Amino acid sequence: MLHRLALLLSLLAAPAQAADPVMPFDGPYLGGGVGTGRLSADGVPEGLFGIDSVGPAFRGDDAVFSLDDRAAGYALHAGYDFRRGDFVFGPELRVFAGGPRLGGDAPVSYIASGRIFSDEAALAIEIDHGVTATLRGGYAIGRTLVYGAAGLAYLDIDVATAGNLLGDNAGGFRDTGYAVGLGVERMLGARVSVGAQYMVQRFGDFDFEGYLRGDREVDFEMQSLELRASLRF
Repeated sequence: MLHRLALLLSLLAAPAQAADPVMPFDGPYLGGGVGTGRLSADGVPEGLFGIDSVGPAFRGDDAVFSLDDRAAGYALHAGYDFRRGDFVFGPELRVFAGGPRLGGDAPVSYIASGRIFSDEAALAIEIDHGVTATLRGGYAIGRTLVYGAAGLAYLDIDVATAGNLLGDNAGGFRDTGYAVGLGVERMLGARVSVGAQYMVQRFGDFDFEGYLRGDREVDFEMQSLELRASLRF
């Protein structure tokens, strides 16, 4: 009798044991990350302020104003993975803040009305926040996922100027662009994963009318390398 009962219990437990292992990278997840970002501005040299400068100030190939900077930032993300065999794909929404700051303070000389003037000018461009909405796709190799990502990007920046030449202004500007990236993710357990992601975001034609003279449309590119952790459900 005990032998038959043990056999019955083993048969009932067998399907549960077979179904217990869960395929990784399938279902919803959320998490955060920290990393470093590089922000650079294109289309800035010479025509930025629309004025003939005496000396190197305000020229994009000089280090008077930094048009390229690296700094740390942080991000939150949420997404959903669909797994078909070893192929994994799904949408992800990511919000980031912090990071690089462009600009600086510089003494300048300039010509106006036939006279030479000296001034102290300040320009500051900082990231307020940004959003990426991407579609990830890649292959799972055991408990490791290697993937690529592509989609839309949104960037909100704060710009401030000071000095007689530029005027005292402060305001926010925003633009949409695109994002592409590569990443790797590793499951540490049934619900926790860690990984790294490299992403490039490109934004075109920020219009700084009222802040900068001359060619006011500036393109920005942001590159980021992020260490991430996710909780899966």
